Amino acid sequence: SMAAALYFELLEHLPTLVRHWWSHDVRSRGTHAALAKFTEAHVSPSLLTRTFRAIEEGIGAGGGDDFRVKVSLASRQVTAMHACDGSTMQVVLQLSSCYPLKPIEVECVQRVGVSDAKWRKWQRTMTTMLLSRNGAIADALLLFRDNVNAVFDGVEECPICYAIVHQTTRQIPKLECKTCHNKFHAPCLYKWFNSSQKNTCPLCQQPIGHARE
Repeated sequence: SMAAALYFELLEHLPTLVRHWWSHDVRSRGTHAALAKFTEAHVSPSLLTRTFRAIEEGIGAGGGDDFRVKVSLASRQVTAMHACDGSTMQVVLQLSSCYPLKPIEVECVQRVGVSDAKWRKWQRTMTTMLLSRNGAIADALLLFRDNVNAVFDGVEECPICYAIVHQTTRQIPKLECKTCHNKFHAPCLYKWFNSSQKNTCPLCQQPIGHARE
């Protein structure tokens, strides 16, 4: 009973860690399948209910007339509908029966006025956020909304992470290279400096000095 309670708490608060352990470290096929079956029967129903309630509360506080979200516990789906400047998008998140052991599937079921390339970037950003953060589905949906709105406001994406709104700071690219005039998120640019051991622009390779905000 104590082990089951601990497992539940870990799945609720650290799903990314448990998912990685289940996917990569559990070598026995029998144990792998047994955990999925146990999770589906005894953990997922409660977690799905809590997750969908959190989504409704989170989007209710941060959504708007142009962004609506519906959840279906029966089908384990979250549907997000976004309309902006004559363009519309409808995105469906499909949660597994043994949620959150398996990754959430992201599918665009309706897209008007949005190119394939833009959608693939938004899908990659949302999928990455859902995989790397612990249960922040509402945050991922709001980040998706903010990215779409920023695109139609004419904001260019960060050339490093290929997103407009940063996952952590929720800021748009503001640090500008004085040579090529591309703009970057501050965390992305500083990460580039540290990893490359350079103080040059990632694109034009000219010394970037103090980037202009």
